[in-house]
Amino acid sequence: MSQAMIGNPMGDQIEVFTVCPADAIERNGARGFSLSRIDDSGESRLFSIIVVRTSVTTILAM
Repeated sequence: MSQAMIGNPMGDQIEVFTVCPADAIERNGARGFSLSRIDDSGESRLFSIIVVRTSVTTILAM
């Protein structure tokens, strides 16, 4: 998984992770992913995201 730091208008930096190539999702399509993160106690916690590709080239994750 790739990671990059991107600035936002508020002046803070956010971490961005790549879960798939942008062209792996058809325009006007969506794809779900199950991810996990390690919490403060060291436990793995699952969470799901949906990545939506619009008719332009915008990619949104929710």
